[in-house]
Amino acid sequence: MAQHPPDLVTLKALESTRSVKASYGWGSLSGALHATAPGKAIAAWLPEESLTHLTGTGELQKYTDATIATVPDLLKHLRLVRRHRIAHDREEFTQGLTSLSATVRDSDGAVIGAYTCCLPTLRADQETVRNITQNLIAGAQEIATALGH
Repeated sequence: MAQHPPDLVTLKALESTRSVKASYGWGSLSGALHATAPGKAIAAWLPEESLTHLTGTGELQKYTDATIATVPDLLKHLRLVRRHRIAHDREEFTQGLTSLSATVRDSDGAVIGAYTCCLPTLRADQETVRNITQNLIAGAQEIATALGH
């Protein structure tokens, strides 16, 4: 029996004060586990057999030319997510959108979500990405601490 992908849903969003805004919008991103920063932040901690069950072993759906297209490439990318504690999506799901996500854990250490920032790719320079990365990792840890982890 095929498993359905986990439901990736935006629970809370803080709107930018800048005139050019970027977000995944509201609604489900369930089919985009491999193409979004929150999906990859969560998928990085799934056992490989569970991930293969969700994605299959062949080609992955391409949303843009930058989308990771194969399971082996996704697995390689997820190793980097685990190592650096941050997931990136640079125009993999939507042209012009860059997002970063840190994993959020509950009191038992189980992955329960992702803390994400979306921004227009034109503003995603190296310094901005570095600052957002540090803030997301710290924020995800604050959430985990508040949940007792």
